[in-house]
Amino acid sequence: TVTASRFPTPDSVAALAMDSFGQQDIMVTPMQMAMVGAAIANDGVLMKPYLVKQTLTADLEPVDVTEPTVYSTPISEQTASYLQEMMIADVNEGTGWRAAIDGVQVAGKTGLPKPAITANAIRGSSPMLPRTTRRLLSSCW
Repeated sequence: TVTASRFPTPDSVAALAMDSFGQQDIMVTPMQMAMVGAAIANDGVLMKPYLVKQTLTADLEPVDVTEPTVYSTPISEQTASYLQEMMIADVNEGTGWRAAIDGVQVAGKTGLPKPAITANAIRGSSPMLPRTTRRLLSSCW
């Protein structure tokens, strides 16, 4: 089960504007942000998250293997492409420059300056795997 993020009803237009970029009352878990990044990296397709790829016997024979499953398509491929371009630009030309790796295309989303107010939420950096690598790993989210 995937728990929904919390988006409260804003009490003013100003609060709504601040909510739009994460500066008000929006709270998400690290898993939710990983799912956001994975859907963007996977061209808009969100895979069902799982933590265990397979269970093995003592002889290392697979007992149970998790198969990648599409959870939903929360954004279009075109929107995902725009977001990928912006996230790549953030690393190449913006505040995410510390995530850059010579010879590797890296995309990222830098954190917001407002700290999280609970231990259950996170606000920070959410790097995306390089395009060549993420295709191989996209099913693990």
